[in-house]
Amino acid sequence: MKIDKPSPDSMCPLCGKAPSDSEIKSHDPFVWSDLCQCYICESCNIDPALEFYEKDSRFFKMASGLLGLDVWECKKRYLLDVMNKTKDLLYRETEKIMLDFMTASIMRCSHQVDAISLYIEERDKAATPDERAEAEKKLNQALSPEAHGIETELPGIKNIGIF
Repeated sequence: MKIDKPSPDSMCPLCGKAPSDSEIKSHDPFVWSDLCQCYICESCNIDPALEFYEKDSRFFKMASGLLGLDVWECKKRYLLDVMNKTKDLLYRETEKIMLDFMTASIMRCSHQVDAISLYIEERDKAATPDERAEAEKKLNQALSPEAHGIETELPGIKNIGIF
């Protein structure tokens, strides 16, 4: 069940910032986040895609605290949401190039969800720091853009994968 949309001058539950007057006048400053199960500001809504590959992601730490979940569970939940939204778009798309891109995106997300699930399982079973480090190494390899044959560089952002 979705909660009521906050008033335009409310604060974002993740970052604690209130939208500016110009944001309020030009458009609705809050969007629903399936990951967080609440309305969040637009900048927090963009953060998951930018911060997904960052080891110390501010967004996923805040979402983790808000939801009471492990950071990796939040990242997995985000990927599942991306997959579902992409599948919804896939049914309405007619251009072959976009269909191919969306299908590849779903496959990458699925692979990453599997890698995160395996990591969580191995991390929880690990008896020594070396075993935990090995599980993290496998996860990092599985999540690397090189594992999917893609790599994009944006100014100020290194090693970002495209969903």
